[in-house]
Amino acid sequence: MKKLKAIKSGLIKRNTSLLKYALRTGKSLVLNNEDPKKILQGVIGKSPDEFISELSVFKGSITKAGQMLSQYAEIYLDEPLKSKLKSLQAQTDYLDFDKIKKQIHQVVFIEMDIEKEPLAAASIGQVHIATLKSNPEQKYVLKIQYPGISKAIDADMFFLKMLVKGINIVPKGVDSKNVFDEIERTLKSEMDYIREAKTQNDYIEKIDDPFFKIPRVEHKYSSKTVLCMDYVEGFALSKIDDYNPSQEVKNKIGEKIFDLFLREIYEFSLVQTDAHGGNYYIAHDFSCVYLLDFGACLSFKEETIQFYRNFIKFAYEENKEKFFQETDQFIEQWEGELEFDRDLMWDYICFLTNPLREENYSWGDQSFIDELYKKGRELQKTVRITAIPHQFIFLDRKILGVYTLLSSLKAQFNVKSIMDKNIN
Repeated sequence: MKKLKAIKSGLIKRNTSLLKYALRTGKSLVLNNEDPKKILQGVIGKSPDEFISELSVFKGSITKAGQMLSQYAEIYLDEPLKSKLKSLQAQTDYLDFDKIKKQIHQVVFIEMDIEKEPLAAASIGQVHIATLKSNPEQKYVLKIQYPGISKAIDADMFFLKMLVKGINIVPKGVDSKNVFDEIERTLKSEMDYIREAKTQNDYIEKIDDPFFKIPRVEHKYSSKTVLCMDYVEGFALSKIDDYNPSQEVKNKIGEKIFDLFLREIYEFSLVQTDAHGGNYYIAHDFSCVYLLDFGACLSFKEETIQFYRNFIKFAYEENKEKFFQETDQFIEQWEGELEFDRDLMWDYICFLTNPLREENYSWGDQSFIDELYKKGRELQKTVRITAIPHQFIFLDRKILGVYTLLSSLKAQFNVKSIMDKNIN
């Protein structure tokens, strides 16, 4: 990680970079529309280190976009490019402590010693270890928000809306306003650490699985821009191969993550949507997984998540009639119009959910994602839409994140039994 003196929050500086990558993405999509690997390589360009460095410097929604790109890279790209992109999940360039310390309440300095070099740095803030002066054995982590990050995100969203409208990324006649509004609202909510602390406590109350542990929030030292939590020992799931676990250990971790995802949907109605390897911390003895970062944890309205539950349930049960009844009901209540080839849609849905019906599925099967991409392209040609459904964009992001984690672990377990337990 490199030290930064400031985050570039100005409209012109940020948008020059955004425009470059937006145009590069558009060109890559046109040239390589049937090959996702080549599309990603085209976006990244000839110098991956330069690409990663630039995303690290800008922080905010630009770095967040890079984190999402790293999830696709897990599926489509080979090492070492994959490992380089993983750095965007927690080890981006960091802000000089002298520039960020003004975010911290004075009582923290009085009662704690803070390490000036961060433990991790991400899109909205960075994490520093702090030790209680009265008890040096007691360690905390301080998640400190970057000054000016709200202004930077405002600049990004303003430009992205203009860019999408100006270069016709979205087909003519399709309204994407509600999607941008949802993204902006969620990014802004991630910057409220008081809300995050409450959500973290809510999640602790819901989960009752000793395999998953969540650091306790120390409210005395927390504020809207600083979140103080217990320090935990371990390593990011994205680095698990460096610790040489057995495949049995990987299988168990994958199985528990998949089960937790379904519990979030069917039991909690509370979903941690930012499911990348940097947010799952593994104990050194592999006995548990620490869940980190609840800024992107969303609580869903019952009617919204019930649709999602039913989509998964009826697809899993291969109940075509009920699946499309649910689809039609959703379209009626939604503000847009949607048409598609139902036969192609059902073929896609059945193939997509095939792993869920397996008693011993291997998530490292690359042929599955390749075939799914082909079927998705065929289906996409038949879709006619006037607005993009925004209700599920972060749930869909969660599914991508979970699939990526299971794929990277090459986990193998009885998926069907976990589905049956949660759906029923």
